[in-house]
Amino acid sequence: MPRDTPYLQVADKLRARIRAGEWAVGDKLPSRARFAEEYGVGQSVAQRAMERLIIEGILEGRAGSGTYVRRARERRRMVRSRHREQRGKSPFASDMAELDHEADWECTSTARVPAPEDIVGPLGKIGVVERMRSIGVDIATGIELPCPARATREQANLLGISIGDLVIEVERTYFDREGRPVETADITVPDIRWEIAYEIRIDQPDPDQPDS
Repeated sequence: MPRDTPYLQVADKLRARIRAGEWAVGDKLPSRARFAEEYGVGQSVAQRAMERLIIEGILEGRAGSGTYVRRARERRRMVRSRHREQRGKSPFASDMAELDHEADWECTSTARVPAPEDIVGPLGKIGVVERMRSIGVDIATGIELPCPARATREQANLLGISIGDLVIEVERTYFDREGRPVETADITVPDIRWEIAYEIRIDQPDPDQPDS
């Protein structure tokens, strides 16, 4: 996109002022009306410039309060691999424990009749492989399809990020031994906090097996 676009010019100037230390982390920025007057543009242009910096993670908007300089957050690695599904408990909970985080879930249902306790069972927060095995379904493989996207208002509220932040949406499907899809999930990961890495395990030759 050409840099002569007015809102990009304003965004460039604001970004430079923030990096120069005119506003510190946590400081509230002046209103868009103030920037519009200062740069001789319409308020909609100033708003788009500030939204651009929100998307970049430089600013954050707080509902009913204003726009603030955002604190940089530590970005951690979320490793996805086959062997993590064989731990006997939730791989997500295990991953979080390794990073000194406590995993948590919120479950909602749109079913007209809530599922009774004997259906929900004690494995509600156990990994999919174990849950399926408990009802006689053996999962043989899974496919994850990651796709970049921008956070919607609902996602931003749930994840504690800003609207428009980059997220990675992962569509995950598990298949049984007959190739039948038995479970699917949409996973949304805030890019500003996590990077996703896929581990590829290499089978090692059997030292007791002679070379052919």
